[in-house]
Amino acid sequence: MSPIPFAGPPHRIALSLTDDGSQPLSLEACAERFETAKDRDDLIRTLLRGLRSRVSFALLLTKHGDVLRGRLSLAWDFGEPELLEKAVLSLEPKTPFARAMTQEALSAVSFSTADSGATVLSSLERPLGVPAYLWPVVVRGKPVAAIYADDDGHSLDAATQSELSALVAGAAAAWSRLQQPEPSAAPETADSSVKTEKMFPPPATQAAPSNVPVSVSEQATTPMRSKRQNGDETQKLVPAPQPASKTERMFATTTPETDVQGLVQLAKTGDAAATTKLLLLSEAGAQAVVAALPEDAPPDHALMRVLLRFGEHAVKPMLAKIGQPDTPGDMRATLASLFADMPTDTALPAFKELLFDRNDTVRTKAKHALRSFPPSAPLRTLRKTLLDTFQQSDSRLRMCAIEALVALRETTIIPDLIEILSDEFSSLAEPAQRGLFELCKQDFGTSSRRWQIFWEKHGHEPRLSWLLAGLYHANEIVRASAQEELLLLSGDVAGYRFDQPKRERDKAAARWSAWWHRRGY
Repeated sequence: MSPIPFAGPPHRIALSLTDDGSQPLSLEACAERFETAKDRDDLIRTLLRGLRSRVSFALLLTKHGDVLRGRLSLAWDFGEPELLEKAVLSLEPKTPFARAMTQEALSAVSFSTADSGATVLSSLERPLGVPAYLWPVVVRGKPVAAIYADDDGHSLDAATQSELSALVAGAAAAWSRLQQPEPSAAPETADSSVKTEKMFPPPATQAAPSNVPVSVSEQATTPMRSKRQNGDETQKLVPAPQPASKTERMFATTTPETDVQGLVQLAKTGDAAATTKLLLLSEAGAQAVVAALPEDAPPDHALMRVLLRFGEHAVKPMLAKIGQPDTPGDMRATLASLFADMPTDTALPAFKELLFDRNDTVRTKAKHALRSFPPSAPLRTLRKTLLDTFQQSDSRLRMCAIEALVALRETTIIPDLIEILSDEFSSLAEPAQRGLFELCKQDFGTSSRRWQIFWEKHGHEPRLSWLLAGLYHANEIVRASAQEELLLLSGDVAGYRFDQPKRERDKAAARWSAWWHRRGY
């Protein structure tokens, strides 16, 4: 029996088929999504995410007569469609894209500055003169789109090329299923390019507006992504939600006589104009929204979504509401959880109070939200405060500090946690054991000797290697925990599931390790 406290059976961790994020997606998950795709846009996004599980960049262009028009690209995020739509490539004979469309199979190429398409690739910051790969998307015997992919100069082995070719073929089959049947009255001699343009009208006519806010409940839950630049690891941070845009300010007016309470009631019903006017009131508007929140409001309540749009202006009213003695615990916990979607530096100086709150739910929500905050001077200050508190004598404060530091993945406390375990009468033994489990993705129970051996042997390794090793652990709770954290870091790139049969599990774990090794720790 595992000495880790049992909290029910581990839940199956897998990306939802309705997930619309930009993270890489395993080839197995892509096959599932191809079967349920409702439109071509969903299909294209799934295909690019599948390609990104093996390469660094993927681009899809659709065929319109004798040209290819940019449709969508994916690196760490989807490219801006409105800019990509301006990219038009001529399918002149003997050009790389023209040859690929003619061969109707994978083409391994290396673009030079003189090649057609080199200008477009340069504008997308793709390297020239390195191994690149082109696939046509063949629907009903006709190439209707082209795919470009590269892996930052690395060559793809034959097995990977075969995997991705099968992925493209699966997407083409699904594309054919989604294709609308052509009218029976259409003449057989109709020009094929006209048919293609009917199938794929110019993207500019169907591009979705980019300024439509996405519901918080539908946003991806990835606080940050890593991107390699010149061999160094830098972090691309997701910005916090912002107040009203410039366009919204142009068409919204407020006066000193504005009925703030009336605006709040209208915003509760989803009234966009009322929400815009509230956002223009900045902190006063946020304070009115906080005051109107029902005591049992869930995180997806309409006013909670409005509150997130205030960004930094909502921090003081939210913290003030959390700090009021008469605020119910559930309300305080819900407000604390919102900081995961609004990780602004201005909240960090007061965040310590939430991390040491006597309400377990509030403390847990604050601890989870803490992981979303990007690196900053206030976060370093908070980390130092937590480390200082960890060395104090008060057991409750030390326990709270351990939980917060583990949430921040602070591995420097591991020797201290092992020392705590060596004292069998310590009241901190259980939180120390949980912390070691979460940080190391191992389960040595209360044996300080075995934990010490692990630390001496693996303490010099990057923590990512511990996560990958956790995928092979005999304990499924350890495997589930390692999988959950790796999914947040890289996306579902390997199709790993902690409850698969061992042989399938080990193969997927090896694919995940290879994915990380190609990109470096």
